[in-house]
Amino acid sequence: MRRAGTAAHERQVSGVLGRTGRLLRTVRHLRGRQLLHQGLRRVLGSPPLPPSGPAWHPMRGEAVLGALRALGPVATEDELRQHAAGWRAGVVHGLGLEVPWTGDWRMTGPSPLWRYHLHYHDHLAALAWVAGTDADDDAAHALTDALAAWDLAWHGGGAPAWDAYPVSVRLVNWLRILAWAGDRIPPPARTLLQRGIGRHAAHLAAQLEWHLDANHLLRDAWALGLAALACERAAGPPDLFARILAEQVGPDGWHEERSPMYHARALRDALELEAAAAAVERPLDPATRERIRAMRDAMPWMRRGDGSLWTLNDAAQDLGVDLAALSGAAAPPAGLRHFDAAAITVLIDAATGDRLRIDRGGPAPAHQPAHAHAGALGFEWDVAGIPCLVDRGCSGYDGDPWREHLRGTAAHNTIRVGERDQSEMWATFRIGGRARVRTLDRRLADGNGSGDLSLTAECRGWSTPDARHERTFTREGRTITVADRVEHARGRAVIGHLHCAPDWSVERAGDRALLLRHARATVHCTIEGDATITLHRGERSPDAGWHAHGFGNVVPAWTIRFTAPANAAAPAWRTILAPT
Repeated sequence: MRRAGTAAHERQVSGVLGRTGRLLRTVRHLRGRQLLHQGLRRVLGSPPLPPSGPAWHPMRGEAVLGALRALGPVATEDELRQHAAGWRAGVVHGLGLEVPWTGDWRMTGPSPLWRYHLHYHDHLAALAWVAGTDADDDAAHALTDALAAWDLAWHGGGAPAWDAYPVSVRLVNWLRILAWAGDRIPPPARTLLQRGIGRHAAHLAAQLEWHLDANHLLRDAWALGLAALACERAAGPPDLFARILAEQVGPDGWHEERSPMYHARALRDALELEAAAAAVERPLDPATRERIRAMRDAMPWMRRGDGSLWTLNDAAQDLGVDLAALSGAAAPPAGLRHFDAAAITVLIDAATGDRLRIDRGGPAPAHQPAHAHAGALGFEWDVAGIPCLVDRGCSGYDGDPWREHLRGTAAHNTIRVGERDQSEMWATFRIGGRARVRTLDRRLADGNGSGDLSLTAECRGWSTPDARHERTFTREGRTITVADRVEHARGRAVIGHLHCAPDWSVERAGDRALLLRHARATVHCTIEGDATITLHRGERSPDAGWHAHGFGNVVPAWTIRFTAPANAAAPAWRTILAPT
């Protein structure tokens, strides 16, 4: 009994030490201001909700509404009509779910993220757009009733409705409601919205998300900037947004979280603030406008041939942003671009429709990699405009049963050395130890139109820093060759994956060859070197062969697994992908 008790105690101590070490590996990357504000939040708690806020400025407010009206809706018309019709039919559409709506604004719903989305009021903004566009009085009445019920339920404050992030998004949605349906809703509802926008701004200014940083802080600054333009004395002028944007968007135009989905949202937000500032004759400074232009120029390089987004890090297709509207009249992208600040390389062959996206970076940004995945040296590939090899995407956050798998190295087109992911993924958004990734060589300069490429990079996993995975990408004609070599791997499992989009099939064409088939394309895949090849689709325990189309929508899809021989000192193989 004593020995059993001692063993249990040792396991308990080991577990505590392990969790402590993981926590230290996580927080060591935080910024000082994050640590400071996390401490203040723990000591002071959430600020009280103010009884009122800055008054609505009639002239500037109308100018802001005019700018938002001219920009048009954020989502596509189909999405807006679906949300509005669902709401009127007693269903809340979102995050891949259809949740019955009873009118209870205090309902808990299926997840914390769903509750946040409910309080964004995206659905009410959709009703406002339908009311204004179709001169639909029934939609206007439904909107007015919903606003009054929400105010009755939450006028006194409380979480989650008055958490900073929902406040930011709801504040701007209330501006959109006024812009799209202001003439169709009665004066009491307009007054509620105008006064509420000032109250939202005052509360948001007291709880800016400095402790989180990243896209949360940027959205706080965006909402405050719009409120400052529309109200008399709102805190947080547009220069706060300019400051945060300069921190978060590199000179190559990519948002620091390296997620096309969050980049698209941040770009749309920036365009709204830019338009509103110009409308009230308080234009953003030239440096900020140039950074927004760089974001817009980068956006087409984040899209596949079919118009969808690369599934890099946390990126889903049902993001609620009309991507076509973000690209504007820019010429279609073509050639080779190295986005060095983001550590991303993209090659687009305009003649064939082939596209290649390579991830040359580790989790980012270091101080807040909540939306990063362990997919360093991974890639995605389109054939003739058809997504062929893809990362597995994102299907949800808190409470999502697929979250751990989809963030892990095995869900990406790369190699895992040892039994752990490249980076130490834990909880829903946390990362402890980080992979070290660097580019070793690239042969062609930006803008080369030949379609050829040669790029070499390396990755050292957080738990196996002595082992070195080197990967070389080459493209000659339309053929992609991916050469992998892992040094100092003896005694460790070395496993690579290629993940096909759901509408592709895979079949064997010999001992070292595969055929990837689509209704409109075929790819010959040849493997040279020491690796055992297995095929997987729709398997559980462990998960293998699954793809996230979007939030709450995971479907079977083929995965090709490469396993190095046991105890190989330096396993190496080449994967040759040739479209026909």
